[in-house]
Amino acid sequence: MVSSVSSSITSALGMGYGIDSSSIVSGLVSAVRAPKNAALTSKESLASAQVSALANASRALDNFSTALTTLLEGSDYSGQPASSNSSIANVSLTRPGALSGLPVELEVKQLATSQVLKSTTLADSSTAVGLGTLTLSTSSGSYNIVIDSSNNTLDGLAAAINDAGAGVTANVITDSSGSRLVLKGGIGENEAFTLVDGGDADGDLLRFTWDGAAGGMTQTRAAQNAVIVLDGVETSYAGNSITGAIPNVTIDLVKATPGATITISEEQPTTTMQDLVTEFADAYNTLWKALSELTVAGTDGAKGGILASDSSVRQMKDMLSRLASTPLVASGDYRSLAQIGVRTNKDGTLEVNKDTLAAALAANPAAVTAMINPPVKDASNPGLGGALEAIKDKLQDKDTGALVKAQERYKAVQKKLVEEREKFETYMNGYEERLSSTFSAMDTRLASLKATQSYLEQQIEIWNNSKN
Repeated sequence: MVSSVSSSITSALGMGYGIDSSSIVSGLVSAVRAPKNAALTSKESLASAQVSALANASRALDNFSTALTTLLEGSDYSGQPASSNSSIANVSLTRPGALSGLPVELEVKQLATSQVLKSTTLADSSTAVGLGTLTLSTSSGSYNIVIDSSNNTLDGLAAAINDAGAGVTANVITDSSGSRLVLKGGIGENEAFTLVDGGDADGDLLRFTWDGAAGGMTQTRAAQNAVIVLDGVETSYAGNSITGAIPNVTIDLVKATPGATITISEEQPTTTMQDLVTEFADAYNTLWKALSELTVAGTDGAKGGILASDSSVRQMKDMLSRLASTPLVASGDYRSLAQIGVRTNKDGTLEVNKDTLAAALAANPAAVTAMINPPVKDASNPGLGGALEAIKDKLQDKDTGALVKAQERYKAVQKKLVEEREKFETYMNGYEERLSSTFSAMDTRLASLKATQSYLEQQIEIWNNSKN
């Protein structure tokens, strides 16, 4: 009976077999850690995903706004000057922006030209030209051209003039009759030049002089300014590329046609503007659908979007949804996208009525262009790019922007979860240490009980043997 009882005690306490305290502690720690760790991991993953999704949404809006603004800055989406005869004059925008004062009538009476001189003909380019100094005078100053034994040839004289850097180009032209020096100055009457005796030129070198009226060289063309007539007003310009005559228009003169006039007018980008509106709607819809996926609410057990409860993205969608009806200019035949056929569908996407848009562009293309891309942009006339940029700026304002505030909230949650994780790990380390200590003490106690058990078993055996 006593043996049976002692056996039961031994089996219950694990005496004689030892206790695997390490496995027991590990199992208990895992049992406590697992649910809390799973909950923390889930929260950390959600917070990380929300930060990333919100950053992507903000970046998508930023890219959309920047791309549209950059596109509208191109010349394809603003009124363009046009010439009725490009063989007489070509026209272009001096810079992206407004046109005014068109149409105008243009007469090109005279092109700007450069002065050209030619010398007498010599045998060839190595023929001696004489010795001494010539003085070359231009709008930039006077330059001494020295000819001595080292450069006393037609080629040497041309090189000396070119090396002076006076703005006069010297070339030696050779044909069947021989070689001659040709000098060419800059364009415009102020670029006329002279080449005269520097004080010691010999008789041969004097063959290459010109004082502005006569000399050893022959003037084949005089330097002169361009002369044009705009709407009856005659003006003169030093070059053939003229800016300032018409605001923001560069006129490139091609041919003088005294007595004949051409028209410079403004053309509106109807085809490109129609493409722009359609492409804008497509890009808007891509952004809208992406935002909708992030904010869709979960139903019937289905999981919602990662930002379903985020107010900042809902605010972004709300602001974007009003874009079609937002006034883009303060006045004009057309003030909003809705007036040229852009409407908002029930799902929030945009749809372009191509017939309405085409009719608006046909009726008043300048008004459509001015609405979408105002020549002068301000708070009252933001245009499409400005209106979208205003939405972006409000949402991304560093102090009050909803997207910025939302990012701060999510990052604060991440920081709190990091702190919670650290506290949890500290607690679990202490919990494991306490369990290990408890089981270590139990091991010691059991070892003592095991020694007592052995002693009792010996005494029982002696007692049983004595009875026999």
